[in-house]
Amino acid sequence: MHGSLSMDVPLRVCTFNVRLDVSSDGPDNWQRRRSLVSQLVNELAVDVICVQEPLPHQFEWLVDHVTGLDWYGVPRRGHKAGERVAIGWRSDRFDPISCETRWLSETPDRPSTGWDAEIPRTATAVRLLDWDRDGCPVAIWGTHFDHQGATAQAESAQLLARWCPTDVPAVLLGDFNVPRGDPPMAVLADEAAVDDARDVADEVVGPTGTTHGFDGDARAPIDHVFVSASIAVDRVETVATNTDGRYPSDHFPVVADLSFPS
Repeated sequence: MHGSLSMDVPLRVCTFNVRLDVSSDGPDNWQRRRSLVSQLVNELAVDVICVQEPLPHQFEWLVDHVTGLDWYGVPRRGHKAGERVAIGWRSDRFDPISCETRWLSETPDRPSTGWDAEIPRTATAVRLLDWDRDGCPVAIWGTHFDHQGATAQAESAQLLARWCPTDVPAVLLGDFNVPRGDPPMAVLADEAAVDDARDVADEVVGPTGTTHGFDGDARAPIDHVFVSASIAVDRVETVATNTDGRYPSDHFPVVADLSFPS
């Protein structure tokens, strides 16, 4: 049965770069850590998650081993091979209204590489009916900016600022490959009518840095959650979980507990 509208309806969202499967990771290769990834996501009990970098077999693992979620995401080269930015949502809470992929480039409607980016980059968007809020819509955008092209990062932020919806509450998640406060992130804050969740949260927990190279030593803070003004941020946590010194990924997931004040 769908829930009734209340004063504050919680929404737990997460962004998590799960690290693509490469043999050079040695003891941290996907086969040895995939169960850590799915176990952690299950334990986090998210309502919505955006994952970056999974190759097809990694995405299939997530679909098969993370319980209770439906998923959408298109490989960045537009066919079955390669990484994707995928969004998962609780199937018992949400119904999708629309799902789409746009490329962070001058031709966003087709597979393409933009500006000085090294590889194609995408934004994934889903619009969901939230039955815990009597079927009210919420827009979820997930992305993974280029890791080298400064122009591509700046132009990608401009695109997202234009695309981010203002007619419904919106959440923007991803690995932006840009630290908090740098110009592309300022563009989102200034022009997309969204706030960095860390800046407006009642509580912030965990390290500031979100990358760590499998050693747990937090470095660049490049994984972010942004929210529109109609969404309250109760808590943001960089989840620095390990199991006997082994980490699920070379990024920590970032979890934000949000709410919808009536």
